[in-house]
Order: sequence, then C-alpha cells, then structure tokens
Amino acid sequence: MTYSVHLDYTSAGQTSSVVATDTDQVDREQGASVLGHEFMPTSATSKLRVRVSMHGWTSKDNNLVIALFRDKQSRPVGLAVVPLQAHEVTSTDVTFVVPTQQFALASFEVRVGPSRPGTIYINFDEAGQRILIPYPFIHIDEEIPPISENVIRILRCELDRLNMVYDNTQGIEAHLALHAFGDAVRLLEGELDPDQIMLPPPRADTFVQAFDKVEVPEADVFKDGTPIVLVIGQSNAANEGMGRHTPGTGVYNWNYIDGKYYVAADPLLGATGTEGSFVSRLGDCLVRDAGYPSVVLVPLAVGGTFVHDWTQQGRLCSRLIGSLRRLREMGRLPTHILWHQGEADASFGTPPDAYRARFLSMLKSIRDQGCSAPVYVAVATRCGALLNAGIREAQKSLANGHDVLAGPDTDLIDQNHRMPDGVHLAASGLDEHAKMWFEILNR
Repeated sequence: MTYSVHLDYTSAGQTSSVVATDTDQVDREQGASVLGHEFMPTSATSKLRVRVSMHGWTSKDNNLVIALFRDKQSRPVGLAVVPLQAHEVTSTDVTFVVPTQQFALASFEVRVGPSRPGTIYINFDEAGQRILIPYPFIHIDEEIPPISENVIRILRCELDRLNMVYDNTQGIEAHLALHAFGDAVRLLEGELDPDQIMLPPPRADTFVQAFDKVEVPEADVFKDGTPIVLVIGQSNAANEGMGRHTPGTGVYNWNYIDGKYYVAADPLLGATGTEGSFVSRLGDCLVRDAGYPSVVLVPLAVGGTFVHDWTQQGRLCSRLIGSLRRLREMGRLPTHILWHQGEADASFGTPPDAYRARFLSMLKSIRDQGCSAPVYVAVATRCGALLNAGIREAQKSLANGHDVLAGPDTDLIDQNHRMPDGVHLAASGLDEHAKMWFEILNR
C-alpha cells in the first residue's frame, strides 16, 4: 500500500556553496536549502521513498550534489551526485529510501550545491532567464509491509469497545493507556478504510423536542454564497458556556444525528452540552455584519475531549468522518472548519510534538473525505490562570498559510469573562469569543 504527498515549488536560485560528496563530511551548513516538507507516516515499520526532482545549469563542468536531511539532523540520510555539463540544462530525478524508524512526524530538507568551486543555477540560467518547468518538487511515498488482517480486526474491535466505555473521568493513567493502545492499533493498520467509517443511519434526536427546535426545509436554508461552518473541539465549542443565545434571521443549524436543518438557537444541535455557545453568536455576526445571505452551523464539539479523540484511532473518529461523509453525500461539504481544543491536552501534559502529530493525523482524515475547506486553529490552553506554552506553540505552528490557518488566541480571554472554574466562558466571554472568530473569518 502506498500513500503520497506531492508539492510543487516555484523557487529558482543559485548556489556556489560547495557540498562534499561523502555523507560523513556533509553538514547542514553546506549548499543551499531548496525544498522541504513534513510527512506523517502511518506505520513505524514502513519505508519512505523520497523523490527529488529539479533542473540545473552551470557555465563550466561540475557536479550537482543533492543532500537529504531528516528532522534537522546534522548529517544527511541520503546523498546523490549528478554530473552537469557546461551550458546544458540537466534534469535530475533521484530517490532516497528512508526507514520510518518510529511513528512520529518526519521533517525533510533538501540542500543542493556544487561539488567543487563554481555556481549552479536552479531553474534559470546565468542571464536570469527561467529555463524549464515543472519546478523542483519533493514526492514522498510510504510503503507499508503486509500484516495479518485477522489480528488487526481483533485489536480494532477491542479498541472500539474500550472507546465506548471510556468517559474521560477515569484518570490520566486510563487516558494515556487508551491513547497508547489506539496508536499501536493504527501502527498495525497503516490506514483505516474510509468506507468503513460512517455514522449510523439518521435517527430521531430527543433534543429537538426537548428544546423546541424548528425544522427548516433545505431549499429555504441555502442561498447563493451560504457558508457551511463546521466546529470541532471540546467544551468551549460545545454548548458549555453561560448564557444561551438565539441568533437573528438567516442562521441555521445542521444536526448530524437526524441529518436535518433547524433554526439555530442555543443549545446547538450536534454538540454536547445544553447551555450557551460562541458558535451561535458567530453565526449572527456573519449574517448581520459580514453580509452573508445565510449561514449553516455544523457543531460537532464534545466536552472534555483530547486531540487524540478526533484522530482516526480515536473514539470520535466516526462522529467527524461520518458527518463529513453524510454532508458529502448531500453535496454540502463545509466551507470553513473551526478547531477549538487544547485545554484537556494542556492540563494532562500532552507533549507538543504529539499534539501536532495527532492534529495532522486528523487533518489527513478530513482531506481523505474530499473536504478542502480551510481549517482554522485556535490557540486554546487556559485552565484557570495556567497556560501551556508548549501546546500554544504547537497550535501556532500548525498554520501553514494555505489550508491550515491561524485562529484566534482565546487564552487572551481573561478570568473576568470566565465562569468560576476558570475554564468555561461567561456570557461576556462567549461574546468576546465570537468576536475574535469573526475578525479572523472576515479578513
């Protein structure tokens, strides 16, 4: 089985910094950095095939040395030497085989340079003329060895059973043990079959009657330009604030349980909790202040959850992926995804690298469903007066300026706008929370 990531670059440049042709003599100070990418392997026993392609030009005979570095190590994990003929464009295409070694995010950097004094031009000549396309790229394939499907099936059933009985109240030891077991199963699986991840058939939701929800036909909900905002995370995105809010006209709530649309009002259907939410207030802002004709809110957040819970081996995988599949079948994939989570991981001491890797695992499962909506990542770690610097930096580092964007720093909402527990938001905090999100989405 093979998984791939392919990045195109528009870079062009020149380098005269000599690179040695002996791996033991090359370090990260030699040559010039031209490519880089991170990759999350799905198995600790697989092999990564890192393919690097580019074009070189030189005014006198030389060699183009290509060095592949992993995880900012001082020595390369691969080295290639490609002869260059003077005044001739040379296309290079080399592949390095790298063992995964462990189930952790792998960071790759490609550095290039001449093997002896001289200048090498990448993608343009000495006169500054661009010479060839496509541009340099890095392509990563993962090859996963076969494993007994029967053993995996047994372990998956046991993990699903434990996920069902775990309720986040059984202490940090149980939490860590369950997550470790989930990681182990995923290592064996390599990758879940997305077709096996789905919600149960639509069913009646008791909250519809309990809170007098008003159903709306789909034809009345959508107008030209209506955004669909999916919200995932934990309690501060899950109807656990103080002060219910009822938006004005044009704000609707899609309920993943029954697959129907309702007039939005706190508590929003789809998220846990029965009190107030910043999401309803945000919907109001988007229609009233941003001029959207209508907006559809899709809350899925669950109180007390960890980033691990939302990954492919986590207990809320079917909630997220199943909802996306149901929306896709309706032709209504989200246009925006808001991620507000981190307080649980901050208080339990999740390592920042693990937080980042688990988020990227969740992101991959979202993309596998054909959902290309930008994911906005909030900075959220506040538990009373305590902030977690490591998780904060991990959350900030996830924004790539492309499909993952920075959300608001809600740690800035101080104790004056929170409930006595120092974590959940008072009505004024929910108003501030919604305002911060609106400023991000309305840029």
